[in-house]
Amino acid sequence: MAPTIHTWRISDPAALSAGDQTTLATGLRYHLAVASLHSALVQVGGRQQAYLSLAGCPGCATDRCDMGCRTDLLRRVLRAAGGQAGHLERVAEGLTTQGYRAFLWAWPAQPEADPIDGSLLAGWPRARLVAQWRKMGRQRLQVSALIALGGDADGPPLAPRLAAQGWGAQPVPALLRSGAADPRWPLAHLRGGVWNQAPWIALPAARTAEVPA
Repeated sequence: MAPTIHTWRISDPAALSAGDQTTLATGLRYHLAVASLHSALVQVGGRQQAYLSLAGCPGCATDRCDMGCRTDLLRRVLRAAGGQAGHLERVAEGLTTQGYRAFLWAWPAQPEADPIDGSLLAGWPRARLVAQWRKMGRQRLQVSALIALGGDADGPPLAPRLAAQGWGAQPVPALLRSGAADPRWPLAHLRGGVWNQAPWIALPAARTAEVPA
């Protein structure tokens, strides 16, 4: 039976961002050795909130995870890195995918590309950043990112911002846009890039408030 994919809200992503990044990166590497990871950052106006979508066990829905559940193990990593800031709250209905009208996919184009966070979305009234991590071979990681943009007004172009951080970007083809903003949507068929540095979660920019699910 295929594992159930649950979406989780990170209770205090700003505090997690200020937490123990070495512990977080080490825990993410252990997780990615056996499972993929979807990280989503939702922006509405000037407010941002971070989410994770993870393959869990039947007990995830009632906070009674089976022994060895990957979601439960990653929850412990987040708490070790950020205390209660790393607490995960299940979003039973998932995240809405409505209201987006432009889509970019992005990939690290340089060996020393920078991690991307909520600062990338500044200036857009409504936006979402989804990053999917996968193990590639014995040691290497691969990451793909999708940026969905919307709202009543346009914002600044993102391709130059991504290029300045070492990322390539292209529009998502129209045939692939259905459900593209869902953090559970597989990005494997979109171009990814090798990531040689510490893995990361898409977190809000500094001094950015949260938005509820």
